[in-house]
Amino acid sequence: MSAISNKGELYFTVFTGRFNASIRIGFLKRLIRQLDRKIHLIADRHPVHRARLLTDWLARHHDRIEMHFLAGYCPELNPVELLNGDVKHHVTATPSLRTKSELAAATRTHLRRRQNQPDHVRALFNKEEVRYSPGTGFPLRTHANRDTSGSSSQNRTKRTGRTNAG
Repeated sequence: MSAISNKGELYFTVFTGRFNASIRIGFLKRLIRQLDRKIHLIADRHPVHRARLLTDWLARHHDRIEMHFLAGYCPELNPVELLNGDVKHHVTATPSLRTKSELAAATRTHLRRRQNQPDHVRALFNKEEVRYSPGTGFPLRTHANRDTSGSSSQNRTKRTGRTNAG
């Protein structure tokens, strides 16, 4: 699961098992601890993003985080889908990965590399369809990926300057 901003920030977690509201809430709790501003999440309409447990949690934390939904069936509007493609291209292209834990480790390594390449993350917002996010930064884009890696890890974070979160 990852969140990116048009200022080049990348936050992620790798998890195993099914994606559910509890997994999502854990990730969001880490985001609000790491960022010192209100977060505006742009999310797809995955059922977990609309789950009662999550919507109740978001209502209780409305002063720190707010979720906005993309139109249904419009992955091209979500720049984090480009990050997902980047991960798939670079990580799954490695034929030596044979176990879930190796896949998880390679995924973490690649995403940590991208965290240190803010220009690459910012470039994900260059597509015409996602230019609704002005350079001063309207929200982090988020998307959850199912990970079959066999292990779980919280992301490594960097506290950078102010960015718009989402």
